[in-house]
Amino acid sequence: MSDIFQEIDEDLRRERLLGFWRRYGTVIIALGIGLLVGIAAYIGWRNYAEAKLNDHAQSLAAAAKLVSEGKHADAAKAFEALSVEAGGNYGAFARLDAAAATYDAGDKAAAVALYDQVAASGSDSTLRALAQVLAVQALMDTASVDELNKRLEAIGDSGFAPAVKELRAYVRLKKGDTPRPAVFWPKSSTTLPPRRG
Repeated sequence: MSDIFQEIDEDLRRERLLGFWRRYGTVIIALGIGLLVGIAAYIGWRNYAEAKLNDHAQSLAAAAKLVSEGKHADAAKAFEALSVEAGGNYGAFARLDAAAATYDAGDKAAAVALYDQVAASGSDSTLRALAQVLAVQALMDTASVDELNKRLEAIGDSGFAPAVKELRAYVRLKKGDTPRPAVFWPKSSTTLPPRRG
C-alpha cells in the first residue's frame, strides 16, 4: 500500500516539475544563454582592451626610439598620432611627449600649443598642471613677463608649487626685479677685549 502512495507522490512531483519547466523553462534557458553571452562579451572586451594597450605601448616605444635617434619631428608626429588614437590620460601623456619632441625639433610655438591643449583637456588635474608648468618653461625666453605671470597664476594650487616658485623667481630675474642682498654689520661694542701678550 505504501508503494502506491510513494508512486503517487513521485508522479505528483514529476507533474509539478514538468509544469514548472513548461512554465519557466524558456526563461531559465534564456537567462543561462544571456549569462554565457555576457561572460564571453566581457572576456572579449577585456582582451581587446589589453591588445589596444599593448599596441599603444609599442607605438610609444617606437616614438621614444625616434627621439633617441634625434628624429624629433618624426617622433612628435608619432606621439601626436598616438595621443589622438589613445585618448584619455594615455593620450595626454603622449601629447606631452609630442610637445617635448616638437620643442626639441625647434618649434617652440607648436610645442606650447600642444601643452595648452593638454592643459585645456579633460585629463587628470595633475597632467593639466604639469602641461601648464612645461608651457611656462618653454616660453621663458620669448614671452613677456606679464604673460608668464598670467600663466603661473593659472596653475593655482597644485602639486607643482616648488616648480612654480622657481619659475616665479626666473620671471622676477627676467624682469630685473632682483632683491638687494641684506648686509649684516656687527654691533659696535663699547668695550674692547683685552690684549694678550
